[in-house]
Parts: sequence; C-alpha cells; structure tokens
Amino acid sequence: MARPTSNPVPRPYFLHGWEFMAFIQANDDEAIAIRASTGLEGPAIVYNEFVVSAAELEDRDLAKWWLLPSMFHIAYVVLHECLSSPDGVGRFTTVAWTAYRQAVCRHSAMAWAQILNGALREGTEFMADHMANCLFVESGMRDRIDAGGPVLMG
Repeated sequence: MARPTSNPVPRPYFLHGWEFMAFIQANDDEAIAIRASTGLEGPAIVYNEFVVSAAELEDRDLAKWWLLPSMFHIAYVVLHECLSSPDGVGRFTTVAWTAYRQAVCRHSAMAWAQILNGALREGTEFMADHMANCLFVESGMRDRIDAGGPVLMG
C-alpha cells in the first residue's frame, strides 16, 4: 500500500520567527498524533489532523506539552547524526537546517563546534536537552506562550 502524501500547513501564530520549522499534516488517520521530523528539507512537526486539530496546535496551553519534547527529539537526532559526520553537519545542509543551527547557536551562546564538543563531553542527551531548552526558554518562546494565558490578579 502506498504511503499517503503529507501537506505543509502554516505554523501556529506564536511560532513566528521560526521559519526553519515546518508544520505538516500527516494525511494518514493511523499516524501518531504529533511527532517531530528531521527530514531532508528541515525540522518539522508532523501531526495527524484526524486526532489533533489546527485549533489545538494554536492553543498555547497545549503547546507547552508538545513543543519542547519535539525540539528535544529534533536536537537529539541532529546531534547524533552530526557527530557521526566528518564535517559536523552531515545531511543537514538546507536553508532550514542552517537557520535551525544558527538559532540554536544564537540562543545557547555557543558555536556549532562547541555544541558538538559539548555533546561529546557531556553526552548527546544532555546537549539535546540544552539545545531544546535554549530554543524554548532563551529565545523567549516560553514567555510568548505564557503571555497568551489568563492574567492572574493578586
């Protein structure tokens, strides 16, 4: 049986500025609800539109539960493959992947070579966690997501 095609869709509004990140409908009712992808084109979030609606992707309270783990997964795969590559970049050469690495470097205040050295020294999982947290917290994304919630008086 042929695999269903997938359709790119607009990113949730709170992710403006993250042009490196694509959002893709799986077009497969048996696909997992939401997952990260490290395709050749660039990092992406693939979601099963039969399980997760576009409105749910826009819900900032729900984003806290899927965005950071997705960023971790992407970072882990990227680090694992880049560490195995002689040039430290491997297959991640597209404009989107270059923008992703630049964003990680900017928000972690580290050069890509330092990130790879950190992964060798501290472990891939540790550095992937660091990269994901830098993209989520240091970039201001967490604040942007939190700003959409209710204002608490007190």
